[in-house]
Amino acid sequence: MSSAPPRPYGVVNPEAQAETARHVCVLRAWNGRFRGVSVVPANALAGLYQQRAEPGARAAAVSRLQNGLFSRVDVAEAVEQLKRLMESSQADPQFLQSRVQEADAFLRDWNRWTPAAATYLPQVGSASESIGWPSSAALMRLRHWRDALVAHMGAPAEWALAELEPPTARDTQGLIGAALDAYTGCVADAAIQLKVNHEQWEQTVRSQEPRAAAERGFLVRECRQGVARRDELLAERVRFEEQLAEEERALQSRRPAPELPTSSIELNSARCASAVTTSR
Repeated sequence: MSSAPPRPYGVVNPEAQAETARHVCVLRAWNGRFRGVSVVPANALAGLYQQRAEPGARAAAVSRLQNGLFSRVDVAEAVEQLKRLMESSQADPQFLQSRVQEADAFLRDWNRWTPAAATYLPQVGSASESIGWPSSAALMRLRHWRDALVAHMGAPAEWALAELEPPTARDTQGLIGAALDAYTGCVADAAIQLKVNHEQWEQTVRSQEPRAAAERGFLVRECRQGVARRDELLAERVRFEEQLAEEERALQSRRPAPELPTSSIELNSARCASAVTTSR
């Protein structure tokens, strides 16, 4: 008989989907932690720097730094930057009003789920997935770390980033806002995927119910027919046994036939022999 297939790990009940989506995105934010410019090989731009006279060499170098170093959003670092802005009293009050609640919500999620992040298997996406920057924010991020990259890589980074404008306070606010938006967008996308997973699962289960009902009906009919046939065979056996018993009783009631005489008897004063004589 058909039964519902095993419930996939990525199928989460509706009442738990919002929390699960935040859990998934905390893992992605944890994967995106920025570990400093020291993770970039010091000779990463060596080949392009040697070809710096070639057209497009500098753009290629910027792209390499941007894609290799700043493709992942470090939301936790952005929240720390927000705290520093609040302490410095240099941030736009309207900006703070719109972002502090988002930062607090992220920190609650972060503190709740990061202790076990290394062993968490997400219900959607892969365990190594991270949150990505929009291209404009990644460029701001590159400007933000320009001086650190030059100090780490020397002349190649200085050449590659020579045309970048220095970072501004507006850049910092833009990066913080972009990071929080990226986290919020991750949560929304994960929630949508969880909802789709659950709806597809329900559809699969519903599509199997008529098939299972038909199979159950078939098996019930087969069982009933088998029981009816068994009853017929049992009744027929009883009839055969009764008939056999009756015939045995009739056979036993019959008298045995008399035996023929073997001695001679006299008929009309003539002696006859029971043996047959041969005519001469």
